[in-house]
Amino acid sequence: MVQSRTTTLIEPAIQWWGPSENPEKITDEYRTERGLRWKLLTAPRSRRAALYADAYEEVLRRSYEDINRRQFEILKDRAHARDTFRALRRFVKAGHRVVELGPGHGRVSRLLSEIAAHVTMVDVRSALARDAGEIDNLSLIVTKGTRIPIARNSVDVVFSDQLIEHLHPDDAFQMHCEVFNAMAPGGVLICYTPNRVLGPHDLSRYFGKYEPDGLHLVEYSITELATLLRSVGFQSVRPLIGGKWMWIPMPLFILAAVESVLDRLRPSQRLRLVRFPLVKQGLKVLLGARVVARKPLDGPARRKLGESAFLRVVARLLHRLSPDANSGRSNSHGQPDARF
Repeated sequence: MVQSRTTTLIEPAIQWWGPSENPEKITDEYRTERGLRWKLLTAPRSRRAALYADAYEEVLRRSYEDINRRQFEILKDRAHARDTFRALRRFVKAGHRVVELGPGHGRVSRLLSEIAAHVTMVDVRSALARDAGEIDNLSLIVTKGTRIPIARNSVDVVFSDQLIEHLHPDDAFQMHCEVFNAMAPGGVLICYTPNRVLGPHDLSRYFGKYEPDGLHLVEYSITELATLLRSVGFQSVRPLIGGKWMWIPMPLFILAAVESVLDRLRPSQRLRLVRFPLVKQGLKVLLGARVVARKPLDGPARRKLGESAFLRVVARLLHRLSPDANSGRSNSHGQPDARF
């Protein structure tokens, strides 16, 4: 059944990657991903740690064997890194300590190192060690599985881009618990993952599947991602809509309502709907599962913030009531000063 529909279904993949792709190659990659998926979902947690590195080394090896696809991926990744860096600048300030989870080629981390005090890349592969050694405030931590070996309360901003969908659901929860512990009170997590409602987003979508069946072990809607982060302990979980570098906060209940409507459709109806270019682009802008979550302030930090806000209000009131502030508003005849 899959073979008879392969040529028609994977034409979008061939158009995406270029003329060097062919149905046989993509079918072979899909079979490989399904095998790796089965291993990751059925392995005990103690074995999954090593399997993550093996699985994604195999995927990258196959991708980089084709020089045309490698050149395409490099160009796409450079453009994506520039746009992501522009969007993250509103969250990352000078002096911040930043962590990127699953940094890919490390381009976003290298750009962030230009403004942050220090950037740490956390990955299951050691391929980025050379890049980390070339920049003083950029480092790499090679982790086993989903462990985040970083000191508690030491990170201001954590960023992950299309990582969580590659994790076993138990590991996704555990990893974000460790992220929460590593973040300083008031720290910010920015997380992006393809939206389940518009999926699947792995190779299985080119083989007539309505659920991910490749290396996207679990895909999440915005509502589900927000629920996961809140269960870990994050507060003020806000979705961000938009594309490229323009991310705009949007109330969660609005996007949850849109997802609920789409979830009521049959999977085949949803797939037909997103085939229309304008509809697809609009839903992609609205329902890209990108959220920003904040770790609550602890007691001392909350009191300090409240005290500083109170002092600012008092200073403003005293300034308005001071004789100097009022005297400058009128001249000796009691008339308003022309300067005002």
